[in-house]
Amino acid sequence: MANCEKCGTTFTPNAERTEVTSLRVLCQKCEEERRAEKATRAASQPAAKAGVRTAGAAGAPAASASAAPRAPAAKPASAAPASRPATARPAAAAAPAPAPAPAAAPAPARRGASSPPPSRRTSSAAASSAKELHGSPSKKLLHRPARGRSADGPDEGFHPDVRREVAMLKQRESKVMTIAWIICGVLLLTAGAVAFTAKSKHDREIEAAAKHRSDLDSFAKKASEFDLKTDEGIKGLLAYTDEKKAELGWEEDPTVGGTVATLVSKAKTSQDMLAEKKEEFGRLATIEGTLRDTASKTPDDLLKARRSLETLVSRVEQYGDEDQFKTRVMAAFKIVDRAVLGRLRDEAKTLANGGTDKQRAALVAYTKAEDEATRLLDKAMQAKDEEIKTYFTTQYREITDEANAFVTAVFTPDVVEKTPWTDILTEDQKKHWQNYGFTGFRLEGGKLEAVGPAVGSSTYALMAFPDQGGFRDFDLEMDFTVKGVVDVGFRVGKRFDNTVELYTLSTTSQEPLKAGQTYTLHATYIGNKLSGTLTPADATLGAIESSWTKNRKGALGIQVREGAEMKISRLRVRELRNAT
Repeated sequence: MANCEKCGTTFTPNAERTEVTSLRVLCQKCEEERRAEKATRAASQPAAKAGVRTAGAAGAPAASASAAPRAPAAKPASAAPASRPATARPAAAAAPAPAPAPAAAPAPARRGASSPPPSRRTSSAAASSAKELHGSPSKKLLHRPARGRSADGPDEGFHPDVRREVAMLKQRESKVMTIAWIICGVLLLTAGAVAFTAKSKHDREIEAAAKHRSDLDSFAKKASEFDLKTDEGIKGLLAYTDEKKAELGWEEDPTVGGTVATLVSKAKTSQDMLAEKKEEFGRLATIEGTLRDTASKTPDDLLKARRSLETLVSRVEQYGDEDQFKTRVMAAFKIVDRAVLGRLRDEAKTLANGGTDKQRAALVAYTKAEDEATRLLDKAMQAKDEEIKTYFTTQYREITDEANAFVTAVFTPDVVEKTPWTDILTEDQKKHWQNYGFTGFRLEGGKLEAVGPAVGSSTYALMAFPDQGGFRDFDLEMDFTVKGVVDVGFRVGKRFDNTVELYTLSTTSQEPLKAGQTYTLHATYIGNKLSGTLTPADATLGAIESSWTKNRKGALGIQVREGAEMKISRLRVRELRNAT
């Protein structure tokens, strides 16, 4: 179905092909009227064109310049358009031909019923001839609206097609404007929706950020409330932080992340410390169980218990009196130290009374007992417990007296004589020598030369053998020359002090040795008895019975005083009982 754009009637368009006379949609009736109107106009236009052609032919330059124009043929009557009355033009009567123009120029042909263009200048005579031939032009133009008038009003001198065209243009313009306004409205609504959505999203983001910040602050506050001194508090904090890690992402927060990470680190450290503490308290309980019946335990069991107990000493100050830790450790030490020393002493005494076959084992047992008594005595001297000092001093003296008696009985002159010598000036022994403070020191070719500090330096130089361990019971022989004063010390420990037994060899004493003279020193140290001889006997060395305050083992040490020199051409040792 379609609507007629002229009368507005709704009709069904013809499906057959027809001649297209207009771009407008017209019903059959209006289409027929349109065709009739066009036919009428077409019939009226040829007559006018024919008259123009006749006039043009009369004034053509091909003929004579003086030929008169022919009168135009009579214009046939034509039907007026249905929408407006036909404009009657007076028929041009056959008039005599006007006089030719002075310049004999042909009169221009008239284009339709309109005037010539303004740019074309014609003479007044030619204009008069055209007027007489065609008549005056119509005052109302069919297709050109008059100035100051509107095509909307009825019968204003406009052709109906023009009015329809104008109306259609206005209608189309109205549609375009309507569509434009609709598009603008849609765009405005879209922009508003986008702005509203963006603002809502921004508001939600701000709200979410504020909530996240609040949750983080609450999380940090709660995390700081866990008691990290208890196992329950530590486990609670670690579980809570692990739970909130994925939910809050607190590790990435610059404020909360560092604080909570520190708490977690402290919690893990405390957890490790609590686990270690639990283990150490359990170890102490095990040691206490072992020490309840020391008589049934072997020496190895007791020594193992003490080694475990020694690892707990460093924790005494840390745990303090918590669960009486310090008190229990100190009490356990008293028990285990006495038990260990007592078992070692009893074992040595038992072996010493076991006959000749047990002598070597007894020597080893007394070596262990001496070392243990020495260690416990040193420990007791550093303690503030006088009872412990007295107890271990007594034990030490008793054990050393027993050991002195036993080794003296074992290391008879015959046994000593059968013990092989060890040369300690060889190249392979050179690496075990130590020397400090010498102006000159050389050990080559089995000979040793040493030059002490300069006179006036008020210092001593020292050389010692071996660098580790030493001798306990031994026999020594040395060939030497000396100038000045040297001290030959035995069983030298960490220091060359009053715990060392020594012989002083001097070329300036009351019994002076001769400078440059070669002497032989023979010394034997068994138990607490030191005996020595000098050949030639320019000085008396004598025998020394050492007190219990002297060292029981150590190196051979030679102290060279300022300005002194010493050369040793032979030095060998019989080791009866070593330091270990």
